[in-house]
Amino acid sequence: MKNFISLIFSMLLLLAINAQTTHDVNSGNFYYNPQTITIDVGDAVHWINDGGFHNVNFDINTITQTSFNNPESFSSTPTSNVDIYTHTFTIPGTYQYDCSVGQHAANGMVGTVIVNSSSTSVAENTIPINSFNAFYQESNHCIQFNVVVDQQNSNAKLSIYDIEGKLVNEQQINVYEGNNKGAIVLEERLSLGVYLVSFSTQRATVTKKIIVN
Repeated sequence: MKNFISLIFSMLLLLAINAQTTHDVNSGNFYYNPQTITIDVGDAVHWINDGGFHNVNFDINTITQTSFNNPESFSSTPTSNVDIYTHTFTIPGTYQYDCSVGQHAANGMVGTVIVNSSSTSVAENTIPINSFNAFYQESNHCIQFNVVVDQQNSNAKLSIYDIEGKLVNEQQINVYEGNNKGAIVLEERLSLGVYLVSFSTQRATVTKKIIVN
């Protein structure tokens, strides 16, 4: 039984990693294509060089010399390589950027990345678990959850794993038919990174990916 549970978790972990999509953006003189891209939290963007000497600059607007005021700031080193840069976005919001090389930005080499705040389900949502959501509240270092089930269960479990599959915390909880809201207070604050929060009954398991940043 223990080996079976380990196998199931390994499959869930693999699905969670695969759920982190990488989006390609082609770059050249003087464009990013697509110019605007919408992704989810945890996704990565890979900029590909079609030709020329370019970078991606999410820090200081090259044209106005003022801050983009993005949720986070970074800038890559200009290069003529095919691979310009890859960045994983862990903070939701709208990001503006440009190419800081020469007059590239002034010639239209600017772009936008819109990062949606969404939680990714990485397990089949089977009855009797009708829905499950979870997020980390840093101020109280707790996991808040909302789960809807079709029958009472006094042996349900809420488990938290890090991205390497190590169990961080696990507590048995009692849920009732219908909507259940609650919180699991952690002994220590979670470090930055990706975690899996799993809610399980004897009949089903649903896992959500959360990102602490």
